[in-house]
Amino acid sequence: MGMMFRSFSRSATGLLLFLCGGLPVLSSCHEQGGEAGTPAEHPALRATAPAPEGPVLERAYRYDHLSDVCRYVLYFHRTRRSPEDTDDEWRLAVYDARTGALRDSFTQRCTGPLFYDTVPTPGHVRSFITGVNQEKEALDNDYGDLVVADLNFDGREDVALKTNEGGTSGSYYTYFLQGGTGRFEKSDYLTDSVSLFPGTIDARRKRLITFGHAGACGVGEHRYRYHPATRSYRKEAYRYHDICK
Repeated sequence: MGMMFRSFSRSATGLLLFLCGGLPVLSSCHEQGGEAGTPAEHPALRATAPAPEGPVLERAYRYDHLSDVCRYVLYFHRTRRSPEDTDDEWRLAVYDARTGALRDSFTQRCTGPLFYDTVPTPGHVRSFITGVNQEKEALDNDYGDLVVADLNFDGREDVALKTNEGGTSGSYYTYFLQGGTGRFEKSDYLTDSVSLFPGTIDARRKRLITFGHAGACGVGEHRYRYHPATRSYRKEAYRYHDICK
């Protein structure tokens, strides 16, 4: 059982976050902010940025070390409908690390509340490509707001966005697979059928394995295999583990 729930922790050093006139610019914007992993706002936006308790909240986070070939800028947008009701949304912009050109940009609305009365924690990300935070413990299946990994074993990095805090089994993710053009396409199967981020990514067997609560004393292990010939996933097995014995 210990191997199934192995922890993941390495510090995400060198993360840079900034806004430049409301848009991220990799090569021609003065970067501001103090310690790595803290949000920094462009001076023109600082005076007009909404307060966290206001009806609209926006944050931007730039991550340079989740990939060797891409730079990611993650935007968080919250609209507060009432003190208890919010609409949360991510936008991810992907830039070429060498040229700074925009490769892709897409928006994903969250299917449930995130972070409740707080904002996303800077640096709460993970990369199975570069190893950033790879060994950090994933409490309640929370692998971070943004996870970069090769999820269909084609040598290209894919991404997962946390879009629901989930229930007893933990956080739910929306998945995007990278195609040959460098653009990302949402994977309905991973998003709707797998949902949890896999605690094990088995590249040799092309297998993803998730673990979730199954009753008071149970842990459910779900195994999914990717088939390159059909470019599809198929559920392979389910195992129940009684952790009270």
